[in-house]
Amino acid sequence: MADSINVSFTPSWGSISDWYAELDLEMTNNTGTALESPLNIKIGLAQAATASSGSGFTVLNDATPSTEIVGVIDAYLTPLANGASLNFTLGLSFPNGGFDPSMFPTGYWVNGQPANGSGPSPDTHAPTPPVNLHATDATSSTISLAWDTSTDDEGVAGYAVVYTTSGVEQHQLATTTSATLQGLSANTRYDIYVVAYDAARNVSQPSSTIQVLTPAVSPDTTPPTVPGNLRITGTQSTSVSLAWDASTDSSGIKNYIVQCAPQGGGQYHRDFHRHYRHHQ
Repeated sequence: MADSINVSFTPSWGSISDWYAELDLEMTNNTGTALESPLNIKIGLAQAATASSGSGFTVLNDATPSTEIVGVIDAYLTPLANGASLNFTLGLSFPNGGFDPSMFPTGYWVNGQPANGSGPSPDTHAPTPPVNLHATDATSSTISLAWDTSTDDEGVAGYAVVYTTSGVEQHQLATTTSATLQGLSANTRYDIYVVAYDAARNVSQPSSTIQVLTPAVSPDTTPPTVPGNLRITGTQSTSVSLAWDASTDSSGIKNYIVQCAPQGGGQYHRDFHRHYRHHQ
């Protein structure tokens, strides 16, 4: 059995999903002397995955899923001094899904020697579940939410609001204990819950699920204000130019209707116009 080498590794997860995770590693040289590059690294995994090269690390066995990842830290690095650390990243794809962020690597080897230090224990404790989730407001296209703060031994990094309607699940991230969901459908019921996560991507149990119904769109029954200051700006033998001050409306002005008839009676002429200047 090869002698161990006094090098420690500290793992953490970057971007994660059920099928993919970025493994971030900090390697610290505690051997008492500099480590010359290139450095050949082997990483034992708790779950079989197909690895892909990342920042500072080139994977050598990237063809099939495995519980052992073999690679090399970039050869152009200068020697790693005693007491110094370097960081590198690799991507892990899980062919059957089911990635478990609590399952960190099981072992490390440097230049064929098992590393005898694993660095500080990784954070595997999830935050407490958010409680008291409730809606503070709802319109035909938005729902505003609030909840009580979760706690975590290393601090809460953020929250994910998960909302579902008609079997379609979406989520929105938040860094505070409130959020407003936007772009929703009117007169639609949404099932909503919240989870908390920490910097190590440990995810809490979900909060209680609440149901919120967005109201139907209210019909617009309020007319625009009356156009003001109607005036003649020019006349010709067969035309009259008009102008007026703009009307206002909560939903906006679509058109103006100009009606005119010969003096002393006759048939009205009606014209739809988008602007408040008109040439008749």
